[in-house]
Amino acid sequence: MTPATLRPRPAKDPTLFYDELALTLKARREALTRSRSATAGGQPLTWKELEEWLRFQCWYQQEQAWFIDSWFHETAGNGAFAGLCRKVSAGGRHHRLLLDHLESLGITMDDWSPELEWINWVREFYAGGSDTLERVIAHNLTGELANMDTLAALIPHVPEATREVLGQIMPDLTMHCSLGRMAMSEYATTPERQARLHAWVMRSFELEQKAWLAFDRRIRAIRKEDAANDSVGDTPGVGGSHC
Repeated sequence: MTPATLRPRPAKDPTLFYDELALTLKARREALTRSRSATAGGQPLTWKELEEWLRFQCWYQQEQAWFIDSWFHETAGNGAFAGLCRKVSAGGRHHRLLLDHLESLGITMDDWSPELEWINWVREFYAGGSDTLERVIAHNLTGELANMDTLAALIPHVPEATREVLGQIMPDLTMHCSLGRMAMSEYATTPERQARLHAWVMRSFELEQKAWLAFDRRIRAIRKEDAANDSVGDTPGVGGSHC
């Protein structure tokens, strides 16, 4: 067969392409988490560690509303506009819920600052790019699906008040995942677009993993400080008597 008779490779069905990417990332994420996570192995989070995770979530929800807002000038001509409006609204509500919950625990965000890896991933990468649907899909497949899995795993092991707050956030995350599927069906219709999207999603996943390594670093620092204070043996987990 001569080159002139070769047929172009057809695009995969967009829904199948989405599912394949999601399964690939889930498998890689689980393998990497088992191999390096400070919170792997079933060890419960202490109060200090839960506080750190809640403050990260509070910051992330605010940042998410900001970077999605920066996408709006490119969304007027596609079906993502209404979904993005809902996401910004939900992000603002989640931030308020988490902030109020932290304040009820006597915790503020005043002395807290993000790691450089978090800024690179959330503030720079997600706000970058040139195609909004591409960014919606990458954010959905990395940040949102990973966050939903984390919340689902954490909810049974946190105090009741925290569980109620996270329970109000989870349904919105489920709804947001449908936006990623919709964007995929609208955008990933050619082999070229699917190849470009695959590269963009994998770059997002790389930054996601660096971000979680930075979070693990903070958790390890907290545990090292606890050990130095001879408090490892009697520091309660979030499922303990102090919850």
